[in-house]
Amino acid sequence: MKIVNKWSTLGITFIVLLLLVMYASAPLVTYFANKPLAEQNLALEIKQLRFNPFTFSIEVEQLAVNHQPTNNQEKAVDAQQLLSLQHLALNLDAWRLFSGEIHIESVDLNGIGVQSELIEQELSFAGWQPIAAGDSDESESASSGENSQPWLMRGDSLILEDFTFTLQAKRQHNWHINKLVLSEVAVKPNANNHGQEIALKLLLESQLNQQPVNLNLALTHSADKTQLTLSKLQLAVQLSDFSEWLPQELQLSGQVEFSAEAKLNKSSGRALTNWQLVDITSQLATSDLHFAVPVSEPVALQNSTLKLGKIDLAISTDKFNVVQLEGDGTDSKAFDINNLTGAVLAQLAIEKLDWQLTNGDVLATIASITASDARAVLPEQSFQLASLSLTDGMISQAQNLHSIQLNEAQPNALANFEMLDITAIALTPEELNIADIAINLTQASVYKSNVLAAENWVLAEPNKQNTAEQTEEKTQETQTSSELTANHEQNNSPVIRIGQITVTGEGAITMFDYTPSEPVIQRLTLNELWLKNLDSSQPQSSSSFLLNSQLGKRSSIEIAGDIYPFTEHGDLNVKGKMSAVNLAPYSPYVVDAIYHKITQGQLTADFAFNLKEQQIDGEVTTLLKAMELAQAPNTKRSNEEKSKASGSLIPINAAISQLTDSQGNIELTFPLAGDINQPNLGIGGLISLITEKALKQGAKNYMIQTFLPYANIITVAMLASDSLFEISMEDLPYQAGQSELLAPQLAYAKQLAAVLAQQKDAQVVICPKVIKRDIAVDDEAALSGEQKTQLLALGESRLDLFTEHLIATFGANAERIIHCQAAVEPNNNVQSRLSFAIK
Repeated sequence: MKIVNKWSTLGITFIVLLLLVMYASAPLVTYFANKPLAEQNLALEIKQLRFNPFTFSIEVEQLAVNHQPTNNQEKAVDAQQLLSLQHLALNLDAWRLFSGEIHIESVDLNGIGVQSELIEQELSFAGWQPIAAGDSDESESASSGENSQPWLMRGDSLILEDFTFTLQAKRQHNWHINKLVLSEVAVKPNANNHGQEIALKLLLESQLNQQPVNLNLALTHSADKTQLTLSKLQLAVQLSDFSEWLPQELQLSGQVEFSAEAKLNKSSGRALTNWQLVDITSQLATSDLHFAVPVSEPVALQNSTLKLGKIDLAISTDKFNVVQLEGDGTDSKAFDINNLTGAVLAQLAIEKLDWQLTNGDVLATIASITASDARAVLPEQSFQLASLSLTDGMISQAQNLHSIQLNEAQPNALANFEMLDITAIALTPEELNIADIAINLTQASVYKSNVLAAENWVLAEPNKQNTAEQTEEKTQETQTSSELTANHEQNNSPVIRIGQITVTGEGAITMFDYTPSEPVIQRLTLNELWLKNLDSSQPQSSSSFLLNSQLGKRSSIEIAGDIYPFTEHGDLNVKGKMSAVNLAPYSPYVVDAIYHKITQGQLTADFAFNLKEQQIDGEVTTLLKAMELAQAPNTKRSNEEKSKASGSLIPINAAISQLTDSQGNIELTFPLAGDINQPNLGIGGLISLITEKALKQGAKNYMIQTFLPYANIITVAMLASDSLFEISMEDLPYQAGQSELLAPQLAYAKQLAAVLAQQKDAQVVICPKVIKRDIAVDDEAALSGEQKTQLLALGESRLDLFTEHLIATFGANAERIIHCQAAVEPNNNVQSRLSFAIK
């Protein structure tokens, strides 16, 4: 009976101890854990802990680790919670422990929270930082791998849910893990006991600052082979959330999203490791991305801002491998770019690019950019791009010009285009090949001054010093430098080859030239423009080009030939023709040459010349129609020049009388020769050059030839000589403010058309005259600049409407109609009108 009572007592005691272990372990664990934690000013709290020794399962409810900080007087202050855990459940397979295998059937963690702070680059957790322990003098015992039995580990499922990590920096960052699942975990020695074999699957669904961070992967690893299968990677970042850790000079902001799928294989052997990326596909998308462009030269680009509305970038690989070599005598690995093989494929789409400088100028705005079928091949380091397309773009929009005042109006952009297509791009370290560049141009404008060749090119800085000595010195330095480095640059720069550059579109190319005494505006409308076969490897080979265009409404210019773009000065070999060019707008170009302005005249010219090393050699045949000159007021010239030009109009007219035909026209063939060291050799410069050369051959004015009156709108007056008559026509009056054609104008046009029809060689000069009453301004009132512009525009409108009526209704030849510049009559008592002269 005593024996029974003894065993009963022992059994009851065992059961009580077992129940205490199973259901009252929390105080014991808390007691023993808090002793070492107290040294770190930490304390553990557990509401409930249950341990089942039969099933090797552990359950924990409401665990917390608190930091008990102290102040400078070592007095405790309010505790802060560092870690919190709502629930933990761990289940082990107890029987497998006896066979040396750790088999975790399941781990379930729920409701974890971690509080941290980052202050002045120091990380703390609820104010706690680890307290460094003293270094141990005990040497680590050598592991006896030969005698130890390796453990096996297997995990069926580890689940972590509702985990929140909080980092308090300049702003609070929250990483909330909705679910983290680690499954099918297996760790075991490989067949020859050399290393471990590892396998696992990982699933992560989380949010970082309310942006998704998701991952799904599978890993298998052995001593000589590793395979990582990434079936899902999804990241999203609001860059402004991490601005304190981003380079401040970049000023990054915007939304970035990244997703990827890939398979990574690693194989090792014979002192090298081979990495292979298989089936990789990735997508990078951004929205409202802003950053400061990290460029210091040119100065205008410093701190410029690039804004991208949306980016979609898709990247994939094809047979992509990298070989990692063993380091010499060390365990380190060495990468060599020449060991990279395979191809990277990409597709890119950008919506709304805006590149703005710090002063408000815009370098570029583009509605969309698309790069199709990009392919980078290694180790050849070659890059291929099927096409690059830009739509609705604007290049270089200046807010204000450097030296030109536009009366508070904003200058036009340097260029606007509907489409820019670049096809078949191939790039290697040695050469760049482009099959075709096509530009659909909307408009192009250049504001030229004595300070800059293009003042609306926003990256150009004006020359602060522009003396002749400095210019000559700079030229000498440039020549010396070019002689020393020409061969070096040619040998080291990649070869550039472009099959064809084509410019299309009905937009006008406008040159606002402020270099002469009066501004000259030229508007060129392209019919056809192309340049073919550019090759920098053969700088002496030619590139053919063609320009077919209209200048204004009724003039045409066609130029064809060869250009040598890779010679030092860009040599030329061209032939061309200009038809019916109104010379009056180009008068400021020739004023300084002949001290007279062109009040009217028309140019038709055939030319052919070579331009080599800034030396021109060629010949021009010109037909100058109805040329008239007048002495230019306020011409800037020296006293010696003024004395030479004094009264020169009379001998000039005498020379002209021997050159003009019966209509006052002059046809000349003369050579073009000399040094062309000037920036005016565009279309306008070519026109002024030919005109100036022709005028220097024989100054042009009109001698009126006898002209019989064929209609009652023409009068003929006999001059002192019986052989000369002055031909005049009645003025065509207009009502105040009138621009459209009414009955008087229609009748006049009909009679004028009859004269032109009967006299096949006759020409008519039309000059618009306007008065203040046209815009209801009093006689005594002074005209403002805006009012004068309005009046002149009215006169030009009358001139254009009347001319269009002659051409469209009566079939008049445009080359027989010559325009004057509109003029404001100083006397308001006369009538607003068009005046005519038959030649």
